Amino acid sequence: MIVANKMDLPGAEENLRLLQNRFADRAIVPVAAERGDGIAELKDVLGRVLVEERPEVSPSDTLSPQDGHEIRRSFSRFCSASSK
Repeated sequence: MIVANKMDLPGAEENLRLLQNRFADRAIVPVAAERGDGIAELKDVLGRVLVEERPEVSPSDTLSPQDGHEIRRSFSRFCSASSK
């Protein structure tokens, strides 16, 4: 899935057509996130993709509580670094 954001900017329709031609085998969802345009469709497509492409999970693939804490710490550090 490709999310084509900033569809409210000049030239966006032409860029969308180019994406559609180049990636005809993928779902392309046009959005203008700042205005909220296309977000409902994005959620719908994302939900379908997650259900269709969800891998089978075995018990050995599950995360421990410690893994979850480390993931949250890493994500927090990433968000802090990205906002600088």
